Amino acid sequence: MKKLIICVTAALMLANCNVRTAAEPEISAKSGIVIECKTGIILYEKNAEEILPMASTTKLMTALVAAEFGNFGRMMTVSEAAAAVDGSQMGILAEQTISFSDLLYMMLLKSGNDAATVIAENLCGSTEKFVELMNEKALELGCTNTHFANVHGLPNEDHYTTAKELALIAAEAYKNETVREIVSSKTKKLDYFSLVLENSNKLLDSYEYATGMKTGFTKAAGRCLVSSAEKDGITLIAVTLNAPDDWNDHEKMLDYGFSRVKVCEITAQGQYSAEVPTLNGESKAKLINTQPIKGLEIDGTLLPAEIEEALPKMIFAPAEAGKTYGELKIKVNGKVFSSVPLALAETVIEKYGEQTFAERFWQNFRKILLI
Repeated sequence: MKKLIICVTAALMLANCNVRTAAEPEISAKSGIVIECKTGIILYEKNAEEILPMASTTKLMTALVAAEFGNFGRMMTVSEAAAAVDGSQMGILAEQTISFSDLLYMMLLKSGNDAATVIAENLCGSTEKFVELMNEKALELGCTNTHFANVHGLPNEDHYTTAKELALIAAEAYKNETVREIVSSKTKKLDYFSLVLENSNKLLDSYEYATGMKTGFTKAAGRCLVSSAEKDGITLIAVTLNAPDDWNDHEKMLDYGFSRVKVCEITAQGQYSAEVPTLNGESKAKLINTQPIKGLEIDGTLLPAEIEEALPKMIFAPAEAGKTYGELKIKVNGKVFSSVPLALAETVIEKYGEQTFAERFWQNFRKILLI
């Protein structure tokens, strides 16, 4: 695939962006942060780099690592150790078998420490080995002030994070379709004894734009909460650690975040074009964007972006107008914010008459592939 990087400066579309301001919220939390999910850009923070315990919000990393194994229909066996784990429990009994999917719902909706332990033991043979994967994943995400000692979040002096790094973990977890579907569920009927679970995240009922994610509490950590919300094409992640009034904290933080950021059009549909060579075509193929190219605006300023082309090396003629070939990836803060398909603007007509050896070879090779 051919790639070309083009810089788009903030001056391109300022005329289309309206400046908005809002007062920073006052929150009860010892530590808190709001980030834009796709780019990780910080919209609000309070003591966001202070190292603190995070209680059961730990389970977002447990879920992220577990989800990468796939096979959610797999049946898992409950060990004596898992059935006897301290703290928040689902009450599952030793030697029972439960689907991976049901265990994920138990862990994320009702914070089952026993469910988290069953998952870890069945996927890695022991919780210790699973925790190693959690710490490896944290480092992979750039979380150098995070360390996990268990899969559930019970107090341990070697189990800690920061609001900033927990937000990055949550944003990565949110990108996983399975995790995102689970944390957004208000209720879930399980295969396990037809048990019906209700999500402990009250924001799903109280905040219009809420989409998840995870609650947590221990005496050592206080009330901890990670939330996600979507509005007008923007997804925010909010985190509070040790927050006596966490529900209100998050509503204020999310409102503030949404007041600062919005999606802003950079280039209208059909106004971006790229050329690709054709094989046995009368002309080069012209590709255009089939959707508007959009970037991110904060406080009325369009952030610098990169448009990265992913194009085929060539297009075989004949080729009909409207067919998709490649895409554009729009990067903000070095991360993909959006993507746009590229399609043929005009039909590429097959060339008749004399052909080069290379053209005849590739034309025949293409026919073989299509047989």
